[in-house]
Amino acid sequence: MLKDTPPSTLAIFFVSIALISPIIEEVAFRGMLQNALKKRISTTFSILITSCLFSFLHLSIHAGISNLPLFFSLFTFSCLLGFLYERQRSLFAPIGLHIMFNSINLVSILFFK
Repeated sequence: MLKDTPPSTLAIFFVSIALISPIIEEVAFRGMLQNALKKRISTTFSILITSCLFSFLHLSIHAGISNLPLFFSLFTFSCLLGFLYERQRSLFAPIGLHIMFNSINLVSILFFK
């Protein structure tokens, strides 16, 4: 599959998944949703609710029950991003960590599976 894919397509795919998506997701989930929820509920619950939504939106509807391990790992990762955002009071660290996470996963999927 990879050998038949033009390099420009691979580059666009990698940039989209590894760089653009984490920035958009962190602005949306941490910067907007988590902050909006914090105005109504505690910081901890806003992180938990944001992390639940983040995790659900990353699941495959076709995978069914096999999504559970993925859900819990994404939920844990999202909680980490949420607490990091609160501690740093900035999106830079969560965005950087999210970019690293997506990049490592993308490289492992593309080249080691």
